[in-house]
Amino acid sequence: MLRPPVASTGEGCDGSISPVSLRLQQVRVSFRSGSSRRHVLAGVDAEFPAGSVTAIVGPNGAGKTTLMRAAMGLLPIHAGEVLLDQEPVAGIPRAQRPRRLVFIPQRSEVAFAYTVREVVAMGRLAAGEGAPEADESIWRALTVVELADRANDRIGELSAGQQQRATLARALVQLEVAIGPHGLHDGRPGATPPRTLALLADEPVSAMDLRHAVQTLALLKSAAARGIAVAVILHDLTLASRIADRILVLTGAGTIAAAGPASQVLTPSTLGPVLGLELVTATVPGGGLLVGPASTH
Repeated sequence: MLRPPVASTGEGCDGSISPVSLRLQQVRVSFRSGSSRRHVLAGVDAEFPAGSVTAIVGPNGAGKTTLMRAAMGLLPIHAGEVLLDQEPVAGIPRAQRPRRLVFIPQRSEVAFAYTVREVVAMGRLAAGEGAPEADESIWRALTVVELADRANDRIGELSAGQQQRATLARALVQLEVAIGPHGLHDGRPGATPPRTLALLADEPVSAMDLRHAVQTLALLKSAAARGIAVAVILHDLTLASRIADRILVLTGAGTIAAAGPASQVLTPSTLGPVLGLELVTATVPGGGLLVGPASTH
């Protein structure tokens, strides 16, 4: 299991943000539909600091996935810029990006009947390394996500939640290639990557049972403790309050309603107008908030 080191980088004790981060600056993205063009992101400024978990929340269609894919350089932007360590992502050679940017999609489309082990091994291939079936990184990741016993099963035989865990394992392997074999799994000092790595997860727990969802979010939190910039799209605001250092709230118009420390942003007055719902919050034992509708009527 991932074990965090004593210290991490990222947001300072005074709330300031480290210059080492993944940034979107005035990013605009639009899609053409027939003769018209629909604006999805309208001049978005966003920051994902190294060493922190930033949860992206907002209503359906707000552009959360579009923002994440734009940050990864997976779709064209019509204005603005995306920077990683103050370096334009568009200028990072495509062969090198998988060693700097790791993406966990909500649904991983696998065209052929690969085994679970083969899917996880694709994390090494994505990062430009060979993928021997017996590679220890593959088995470590399968063990961490509790799928070692399903390694030889076809990926299509797994439930949706198990497939999400296999996709997570693939990302863990990709990260291990990027920062070395001990950086993710044994908590040794000095494992912080020399350059900012970003891990972006699009609703990674949407199909998981609660236990595995909590375990997955703990893995993301531990990755941030290694100095990785972590961004995660979540609809469960209670889970977001438990994992996130910072919250980014997107509106249905593709703009940012609020961004900042979770304790300051996860409030009914901030979230209610964006989600179109009257909300209430309550502090839960062990930290975090219970966030839910004020009424079911």
